Amino acid sequence: MDEQPGRVLIADDNKLNRMMLARNMEQMGCKAMAAENGWQAIEMMRSQPFDLLLLDIMMPEIDGYEVLATLRKDPVLRRIPVIMISAMDDSKNVVRCIEMGAKDYMLKPINSALLKTKVKALLERKRQRDLEPEKYGDILVVDVHKREGLNLARMLEQLGHTAIYAENGRKALEILRTPSYDIVMIEMGTPETEGEMLLDHLKRDLALNKISIIAMSSAEAAETVMKGIKMGLSNYLVTPIDATILKSRIDAVLQKEQQPKQGAGPS
Repeated sequence: MDEQPGRVLIADDNKLNRMMLARNMEQMGCKAMAAENGWQAIEMMRSQPFDLLLLDIMMPEIDGYEVLATLRKDPVLRRIPVIMISAMDDSKNVVRCIEMGAKDYMLKPINSALLKTKVKALLERKRQRDLEPEKYGDILVVDVHKREGLNLARMLEQLGHTAIYAENGRKALEILRTPSYDIVMIEMGTPETEGEMLLDHLKRDLALNKISIIAMSSAEAAETVMKGIKMGLSNYLVTPIDATILKSRIDAVLQKEQQPKQGAGPS
């Protein structure tokens, strides 16, 4: 670790697990603190700063899923990266955790070397964002194709952004009840995604119409994209999405958001 080790919170109802994880974090130079249940973890995160949460799924009172749901609704806490820890080797659990905002998932018994590698990468990414917050955004990805949507969210996370996934417009609006998202990326041209409905709602809602919107569509859906531009899109991407182009479009939108507003509508 560097001169500024991270502050890691460990939420696990098993004392031996907490001790083992704390020892791993301290070996990296991190400051480790522990919570015995989900409520205690949430209260600790609200009262003091943390750089990472190691969160067990199965806990009394409220489980790891409920903790993730609570964090996602908080504009500050949802930026704390979370690694889920579980004895349940089930791909559905992994997907559910990633959908809810977790950055990674590890099975018990924990491989210490792998854990340290994942923690180091997440702490470095958060440190970069904390140093230059204007370069990174909170982004909601709306895509009916779960695999593609989650892959895009992961690409955005690797670029340093905070990304949350929703499978359609209705789910997106539920998430957007919590303010402070910078960008919504909407798959257009697929009726199940409800992209046009979501775009129309965002532009009509006074609490949400300042959010930048990037459309995603195949080259064959040009007519849908043109309609979206007239409705107020900030930018668009052609699928499959190239990582370099994705970065440039996101950077351009965030940079524009930082500039003083002069007039209305996209340029």
